[in-house]
Amino acid sequence: SLTLELERTSIVLSPYRGYVREFRTDVGQLTTAGQAIVSLEMVDAPLHAIIFIPTEGKRIQPGMEAHVSPATVRREEYGFMIGEVSFVSAQPATPAGMRRTLNNDILVQELSAFGAPFVVEVSLERDEATVSGFRWSSRRGPPVSVESGMSVSVDVVVARRRPISLVLPIFRNALGLSV
Repeated sequence: SLTLELERTSIVLSPYRGYVREFRTDVGQLTTAGQAIVSLEMVDAPLHAIIFIPTEGKRIQPGMEAHVSPATVRREEYGFMIGEVSFVSAQPATPAGMRRTLNNDILVQELSAFGAPFVVEVSLERDEATVSGFRWSSRRGPPVSVESGMSVSVDVVVARRRPISLVLPIFRNALGLSV
């Protein structure tokens, strides 16, 4: 019957447990099969930092340490979250790909201002002793939760050198000593 058909085609069920983060269509708008109508955040999915890095992204490799600072947290006071680079794109991101991830044209423009960036994914280390549930460079981290969609800044450790190794060449050069 027509009533059953309307009911069958009017209800949207997701095979995933989660929260609706964004409605992508308006109430009453016609949709087609396969069209995205909501953005869903899965309940038990691990939180990762997805970052867009300009051309120096080529130097970043999976396994490198990353320091992730949410925009809402004072880094000087609470430090940063500890993470590890888990993925680096082989090619720069396209504006369409960035739009799918960010859902924000202005952010796509800003992040592409210095050229097509590389996509880097950072897995955050867990620590259930902190309010956020993540490991911080400070002992406890901030008294706030960290959620999907937050803006962050990220520093990736691409090399570790002793400070003296940076100073010695300057002295040698100043004194005219060769290596």
